[in-house]
Amino acid sequence: MNSRGAAKFVSAAFSPPLVVCYGAVALLPRVGGDIFWAPLIIAVFVGPPVAYVFYLMRRGAVSGFHLSKRPERFRPLKFMVINTAAGMLVFSRLGSPALVLDVVLACLIALLAVYAATLGYKVSAHSAAISSLAVVLILLYGAAGAAGAVLIPVVSWARVRLDTHTAAQTVAGFIIGGAVTFAVLALKGRF
Repeated sequence: MNSRGAAKFVSAAFSPPLVVCYGAVALLPRVGGDIFWAPLIIAVFVGPPVAYVFYLMRRGAVSGFHLSKRPERFRPLKFMVINTAAGMLVFSRLGSPALVLDVVLACLIALLAVYAATLGYKVSAHSAAISSLAVVLILLYGAAGAAGAVLIPVVSWARVRLDTHTAAQTVAGFIIGGAVTFAVLALKGRF
C-alpha cells in the first residue's frame, strides 16, 4: 500500500463518527459493563448525523462524506450540535451514568468550539475527534489510555497527506478537541 492509500485508510478508520463509536466501547467497562449504553450512544450520536450527511450527499449539497470544503461543513456541524444537545437530554432522562453525561457534555462543547472555529477557519474535525478521544482514554485508563495519543499525529498526517488540511488546520483541530475535552472534564472533577 502506498502512502496515499495508507492515508485514505487511516482517514476512514478514524473518521469522527467511528471515533465516537470507539469512545462508546471504551466507556463500557467504566459504566459497570452495561452493554446497553454503547449501542445507544452510537444510535443517538452517530446514526442521525451520518444519515444527514448521506442525505446532503444525495442532494448534491456536499461533495463527500468527509466534508472537505469549509462552506459545506456549516449545516452538518449545526445539525451535529443540535443532535448532541438533544441526545444529552434524552440520556439524562434515561438515567445515564454521570460519566457518560460528562463525556457527552465535553464532546458537545468541543463540537461547538469546532463549529465556531469553522465559521472563520477550516479546522480538522478528524484531529479534533481523535484528540478528544485520547483525552477520554487517559481519563478512563490512565497511562494505558495515553497510548491512544499516538493516533493524533497519524490521523493528522493522513489528513495532510490527502491534501484535505494543512498542518496548521490539523494542529488547530487537535488543540480544540483535546483542550476543550480536558477542560470540561476537569471542571466536572474527572481529572
